[in-house]
Amino acid sequence: MTFGISQYYGGPAVKTYQEKRMDGKYYTVYETINDPTTGNPIINFENYDRVVLSSEAQAPIIEIKDIPEAIRVTIYASNEREFYVMNVDYIKGTY
Repeated sequence: MTFGISQYYGGPAVKTYQEKRMDGKYYTVYETINDPTTGNPIINFENYDRVVLSSEAQAPIIEIKDIPEAIRVTIYASNEREFYVMNVDYIKGTY
């Protein structure tokens, strides 16, 4: 049997602001927004909607990579009511 997986990845929510440097130019600064209850970076939309009240904030970037043939499993059936996983092969990707 072969199974596919969906792998989620991306970046946390950030707050942006302009900072003037010594050369007189303004630069955009990105600062990770942390959840005040956990202290962890905000990486999902549920926490983002609950916590963020600033117009200078950018939502987390969430992307999905589908790996249709990620894992191959060899199954052994000793009878029609029982089966055992004999071997698991990771076909491609890093998990």
